[in-house]
Amino acid sequence: MKKKKPSFKKFLLMIERTPEYRIREIMGEEYIDTPGFYNKERRYYKSIFEFMIQNMGKNDFNKLKSWYKNNSIKVRKLAGKK
Repeated sequence: MKKKKPSFKKFLLMIERTPEYRIREIMGEEYIDTPGFYNKERRYYKSIFEFMIQNMGKNDFNKLKSWYKNNSIKVRKLAGKK
């Protein structure tokens, strides 16, 4: 059975907790810098989406969303699934 990739929201929560070196390793040259302090700041934001947009900028957030949509295998690899 083919493993499904996590929802975009779950992906954002997962990538927020993943060490930068691991993200760079999987994304390679497509690496997009993401903030990594959502758990500390979550009370100031309505959602992970708002947090990411405000800390990355809309353009980089949209690049990350596009990368997520176009890289199912790498997304599953980041999620620890094969």
